[in-house]
Amino acid sequence: LSEFFALKKAAVTEQQTVLFVDRLEPRKGIQVLVEAWALIAGGRIPLPDGLKMPRLIVAGSGELGALVADAARRLGSDVLQHVPAPDRAQHLRLLSEASLAASPSIYGESFGIVVVEALASGTPVIAAANAGYAHVLTGRGRDLLVEPGDAAALARKFVELLASTEKREALAQWGREHARQLG
Repeated sequence: LSEFFALKKAAVTEQQTVLFVDRLEPRKGIQVLVEAWALIAGGRIPLPDGLKMPRLIVAGSGELGALVADAARRLGSDVLQHVPAPDRAQHLRLLSEASLAASPSIYGESFGIVVVEALASGTPVIAAANAGYAHVLTGRGRDLLVEPGDAAALARKFVELLASTEKREALAQWGREHARQLG
């Protein structure tokens, strides 16, 4: 995890970024993530006044790549961007620029290394409360868990944390410290 602990976060820009890095397959919850993002972009889960629509970056490849590409076309590249199969350097750069990370896996996670990597980088992770991620996100991290498959809860949690710099910074600090215990 040393590369992730050494990562320096980029300055927050006007348009914040949420990052998903993983395989694009059904159990990883990408369809739930895309639905949550559409709820925010469509105003069904409203952003507070003054908060610009954030960008979701989906980094990965897999059988649901067409679902992501279609959503990017519908929502626009300023709202959803797909980065197929990022290499390690791209992965680290994307994490350095992200305000939040997303890990909405519905099931089948035994531990969650993508969660620990994001925490080590200082990027709070909103994750589905599957067995593996619930094992990682303990203590204060429980606040980052949402019910697996619940797109509305995922969207509300994104909006809550994107709207609060203080909460994000506190969770980022907690995440780095917590990841040291897990690494």
